[in-house]
Parts: sequence; C-alpha cells; structure tokens
Amino acid sequence: MQTQPDSLLAAQRIREIIESSMSTLSDEEKAQIGDPQTYIDAQIKSALTPWFRFFLSYDPQPTLEKVRCPVLAINGEKDLQVAPKENLEAIRKALETGGNTNFKIVELPGLNHLFQTCTTGGMSEYSQIEETIAPSALKLMGDWIEKVCAKD
Repeated sequence: MQTQPDSLLAAQRIREIIESSMSTLSDEEKAQIGDPQTYIDAQIKSALTPWFRFFLSYDPQPTLEKVRCPVLAINGEKDLQVAPKENLEAIRKALETGGNTNFKIVELPGLNHLFQTCTTGGMSEYSQIEETIAPSALKLMGDWIEKVCAKD
C-alpha cells in the first residue's frame, strides 16, 4: 500500500495477500468470514481509502515527542491490530525523547484491541465476546485519571 500508488495494482496485491492468508484458516474461521469474495472486496475497499493510505504512512513519533500533558498508553496483550510490545515501547521512547516524564505505559494481560477479555485476540472474536470492556481496563483508566487529577 505504501509503495504502490496505482489503486488497481494495489487491489490486486491485497487480494493475493488475503487469499493466501485465508488458505491457512480453519473451516470454522472461514465460516465466520462468510462469502470470501464479499469479505475480500470489503477489505480492499477499506484499504484503498485515503484515510487508510495516510494511516499506513503516518509516523506519530514527532507528535508524541511534543506531548507535554499526562499520558496513559495502553494496549491489550492479545491485540493483533496494534502490536503491543513494539508500539508501547515506541510511545515510551518518543515521550522520553520529548522530555515528558508524566506518563504510564501498560500492556493489559489477556485483552484484545477493544480491551475485551479474549482467547485469541482475533477480530472474529470481537462480536462473540459479551464484555464491552474489561473491568481491569476500566479500573486502570479510572485510577490513573484520579491520580493525575489529584495532582492539580
């Protein structure tokens, strides 16, 4: 996506990648996707939007280096959309480089991208989990907000 400005060629490559990854899915996972062509077409359409193309090339580091307010950066341990270890470490480094000392970085055990308690972290689980957001995530956020606001 970052190196292919031609949308038709990018779409073709995305299709190849998705089809290849779908071949490794179990029958149950394939059933959850539904019609493969509809799924693939929706993924391609989403990936070709201006927002998604921008998102792929955006580097948040320079912006994070300028942040001076308190920061709580959290990821679920089983987040498959945003790699927790790599991203949290990058956030830590950017904040430290910028001189921000008022931040907390936490990887939440057993939680997915939506901060739900999960088994695999896969997106197919999202709709199957009744929990909107894990109580542990809410507690962490609430405690952090109370601590930061108590300083003022």
